[in-house]
Amino acid sequence: MTNPVKEGADKAVACRWWASVLFSEIDEKQLDLYGKGELGPLLEGLPHLIPEEDADLVEALRQDIESWKKVTSARLILATDYASLFLGHGREGPLPYASYYYSEGRRLFAKPHDDMVERLNKAGLQINAQGQEPADHLAIMVSYLALLYEESHSAAYIATFITEGILSWLPQFTKHCNNVTTEFQFYQLVLQILQAFLQKEAEEIRGA
Repeated sequence: MTNPVKEGADKAVACRWWASVLFSEIDEKQLDLYGKGELGPLLEGLPHLIPEEDADLVEALRQDIESWKKVTSARLILATDYASLFLGHGREGPLPYASYYYSEGRRLFAKPHDDMVERLNKAGLQINAQGQEPADHLAIMVSYLALLYEESHSAAYIATFITEGILSWLPQFTKHCNNVTTEFQFYQLVLQILQAFLQKEAEEIRGA
């Protein structure tokens, strides 16, 4: 029988990792840890959190990380990739904010942002002012999801947040990123695995 506490903890750990990867570019310390295989346990666990037919995404991610070792400027390339996907470089560049995909005018600080601020306030959380990121940044939303697992919130609330808060726009953002040419495929794969996890989670909770 599956231990629901351990399962929730595993999901929280994965969400914390997704959030950290999506919030800022990989630094030298992280790059060194990845090169030493520190991500191994997480990569071994990810296939259990996503549909079986998507397990090849995790292997592709593992191979992409391995390919960094062959490039002396891997960190610089990853920083460039991150900027292309998350910092809105170029007029048509993707942006990791729910509001951007909610409003017809592609404007920020729309209803999804206000909804997320309300959720964070109710949880007693505040956005770090130094980060200067809107509350509906994907990384912040996934970090909040990790908190829901850590605090064992109801499955119904988690499913609603996943479906209405994240999956209502994440597929558009993921598709947008998949259409951007980058040196590595790390971030695109991270997003695809995250989306697969969220879709499976929402379906399983709704079907329970």
